Amino acid sequence: MDWKNLIATVVGTGMTQKQIAADVGCSSAYISSLAMGKRGVRVSYEIGVRLVALRDRCMASGSSHSQVLSAAESP
Repeated sequence: MDWKNLIATVVGTGMTQKQIAADVGCSSAYISSLAMGKRGVRVSYEIGVRLVALRDRCMASGSSHSQVLSAAESP
């Protein structure tokens, strides 16, 4: 998986790296490292699944990050 491009896609929807980190349950420093290509050869399964799900929500909604986040919080 190309984590660098995945994160760029999510950031392109208006989310910050800090918001991405909060959503997937990791540090913003980790997201920053993935975005710069310094990490990412081995991402934990849980973080990877959450990043892909976040990207999919962003792409499916075609809307702002606040709408994506509020949709994730809904039961």
